[in-house]
Amino acid sequence: MSPKPSITPLPRHKCPDGVFKAELTNARLYLKSDNTERVQFTFRLLDGPAVGKTFLRTTSLSLSEKSHRYQITKALAGSMSDLFGAKPIETIQLEELIGSKGMVLIENSKNRNGVKYSNIAQVFPIYNRGVAA
Repeated sequence: MSPKPSITPLPRHKCPDGVFKAELTNARLYLKSDNTERVQFTFRLLDGPAVGKTFLRTTSLSLSEKSHRYQITKALAGSMSDLFGAKPIETIQLEELIGSKGMVLIENSKNRNGVKYSNIAQVFPIYNRGVAA
């Protein structure tokens, strides 16, 4: 039996570089193969050339102010509040963020195998005339 020809894997969805409105459709914890926990955010684009397509962003569990998870949570939490006012980022559960909308920066880059992927580089709150929505 001869070996199967190698097939270059293609990205699930492609999108040109840019900033697009998106909705968080899922957020979950998962284990990598080395047993480290990560957070996976799934966004569905609401506008642009890839409207309706989903893109993933994974982060560490860290909620330090410079972490990607903190920045995403802060951008999506926006106007979340509790009885005492603005809800601290550290108390927001992943499930609470599902359905939140934000702006995502999509950038295309090649992985170590040379395959080009569309990645979520950053998430921003949606602003209405200078004020976060």
